[in-house]
Amino acid sequence: MSDDKGFTLRLLFEGICAFVPDQPFFYRDGQGKPQVGKPSSLAVLLPDARIAGIADWETQAPWSVEKPCYRASHVPLLSLNPGNVAGSSGMLVHGFFNDPRTGEMRVLHVLDNEALTFESGTAQWPRLSFESTIPDPEKPLPGDCPQLRRSLWWLPRLSEISPPHEWCDAGLLTASPKQFPDLGVACRIDVPGGHLSTAAFNKDGTESWEYGPLTRGAGGKLQYPPDELRVWRKAIGNEILCEIEIPDTEVVLNLEDDNGNKASATLRPGAGRKVVEVRIANAELDAVVLRPESLPAATPLPDADFQAFYPFATASETKPWPAPLSSSSSIQPGIHEKPCSGSAFSGSRVGPAAKQATP
Repeated sequence: MSDDKGFTLRLLFEGICAFVPDQPFFYRDGQGKPQVGKPSSLAVLLPDARIAGIADWETQAPWSVEKPCYRASHVPLLSLNPGNVAGSSGMLVHGFFNDPRTGEMRVLHVLDNEALTFESGTAQWPRLSFESTIPDPEKPLPGDCPQLRRSLWWLPRLSEISPPHEWCDAGLLTASPKQFPDLGVACRIDVPGGHLSTAAFNKDGTESWEYGPLTRGAGGKLQYPPDELRVWRKAIGNEILCEIEIPDTEVVLNLEDDNGNKASATLRPGAGRKVVEVRIANAELDAVVLRPESLPAATPLPDADFQAFYPFATASETKPWPAPLSSSSSIQPGIHEKPCSGSAFSGSRVGPAAKQATP
């Protein structure tokens, strides 16, 4: 950047995060061809998944299951480099760790039913934009093309996976933090602008994933969906980056919790730096703070993490909901790396209220 005052604010989202633009990122026209949308605003919702839960296809089963599929506990976290914190007011630090990827010290704050916003002087924020390359023809994997790998195309979309659930309940975008516990919201982040892109993939984009409903058959045997009910069939981008060019010397991160308490942190780049990175994760804690090679075995596939998004939709609670299935290992569940991905709604609508999410 040419302006000595300016810097780049990098918001990195990972784990179970719901992206709610005011218009779809991508949609299909009357001929079924994918088109690029024109969203101008974005909210990110973190479902409260701190309590482990059984997969919905297990709760529907008439048979007892010896080893049911479940969603492990996910912690909603805000992570900062303390060198970027110029001052704070009322913001609690819940832990410290050395980033296993960079070795830098990070501070952790648990997002406990909080609304998060940013402000920066009187300067106008950049408009919302995103990497919008569409594979032609539609390819299941991104390959080595940098432009294609950054495309938001790889963020799973409910319009493709479960069309009845593609619209987020509009009330979630205006609810006060006091209502978050009853709505199953751990955090809502209002993103004022910036450029969105895919930052990382499950299995580095070398494997495609399918989605489909699961059931238990006679004796509790897991029943996978037939091919005609499987959708998506693409790689999953499970880290999403938003880069915001800040034409000022600092930015203020504001938090408000469900008790009306307010806190803030003033963020600035370190000496000689031009970037401030804020990480927001809704993931298993060990996946955030430990090296990948030291992680314990994952919970069995199929992955129930994705089911945290469905209660946010305006659709009815009809189950079973589609779950992600590894296309190369979907014959039977096993111990594999899970996608633990975010999801994109097409937007929000006022409609029949979805059943309140259960943490």
